[in-house]
Amino acid sequence: MVTHYYLFCPQPELTLGTTSHTDPGVVTILLQDRIGSLQVNCDGRWLDVKSAPGALVIDIGDILQIVSK
Repeated sequence: MVTHYYLFCPQPELTLGTTSHTDPGVVTILLQDRIGSLQVNCDGRWLDVKSAPGALVIDIGDILQIVSK
């Protein structure tokens, strides 16, 4: 198991990272906080998901999606 906790960045325009919004793994479990930064793709547009502090979000990654087809 791997856990990550990313602090809020006050200047996100100065950060570098991947361009993809997808999870390359199998399954990711997210513990929601008050900041919220989860997005979903709906008809080609990325939409923000309203966070529910304390909720767990189970995200099916790219590998599991490929294997399940």
